[in-house]
Amino acid sequence: MREVLIRTPGCIPAATVITEIAGVLERPEPRAVLRGCWCLLMAHPENTAILHTVKTLYRHSNADVNDGLFREEQLLAPLLGVLASPLPKLIEIFIYAAATLKNVSTNEGNLRVMIKAGALETACALLQLMHSTEVAGIAQERVTQLLAQASAFLRNLCSDLCLLPTERTNLRPLVRVLPLLWNSSHADVTFNGARILSKLSLHQPTLQAMVAENDYPTLLLQPLRKPSIAPGLVIRICFAIANLIAANELARHRFGEAGAVTVLCDLLSRCADTFLDSLTHPPAATPVVAPAP
Repeated sequence: MREVLIRTPGCIPAATVITEIAGVLERPEPRAVLRGCWCLLMAHPENTAILHTVKTLYRHSNADVNDGLFREEQLLAPLLGVLASPLPKLIEIFIYAAATLKNVSTNEGNLRVMIKAGALETACALLQLMHSTEVAGIAQERVTQLLAQASAFLRNLCSDLCLLPTERTNLRPLVRVLPLLWNSSHADVTFNGARILSKLSLHQPTLQAMVAENDYPTLLLQPLRKPSIAPGLVIRICFAIANLIAANELARHRFGEAGAVTVLCDLLSRCADTFLDSLTHPPAATPVVAPAP
């Protein structure tokens, strides 16, 4: 069946594929299961069957030993195709597909294949979609789950700077999606966005792409204006700002125009006040409870 589907995708009715593959998904051999999942995805079944398939793939993606099998069984492109499709009514399809890709993207070989297959563009488009009005009718808990998985997937995709594109037009979707992440109200998404930002600030082509966006200094300074901000986010944003300013004279000028000196001085003042307050009002010591006799 696999050979037939390779030669002529969609030539076998989805119902036939489901009937013949159903037993394969319950087998103990991971390769056989992944091969069956590939057949199901290539048959383009209805959403319930897709959900069962991506759940099966997610289960097998939790074992690192299976990472290479996803590439060998040619599952990476079909999974990216799932995320590039219109938003399904069963949002869990996207959640499990993104989580699976996140798990297997820590493998260097998989990472190379996914980057070449357009994974960066797919992940950025999905994250933009999740911040649009199209998710208005979806339960917030599900939206948060998908944002967490998709942003973690993007974080993994950016882990090897040598694999990233160098053309500004190809980097722009990535540069534009980052502010959506570090301004998120969800801690996991914010942290993923901050980690991606600090990593990309070491990538010269991405730095140039950031400088080309006139509003980027304002976007980077915006979180630092908040009276309460996670220390991890502060460190990573300041790290990125320092790299931008050190690398580009135009960036220094634009950050100055955006009020960077005032924002950073206010931030330092708040940090100093917090430190001095901790010296004046140290946290109460936790009472020591004697062990039971």
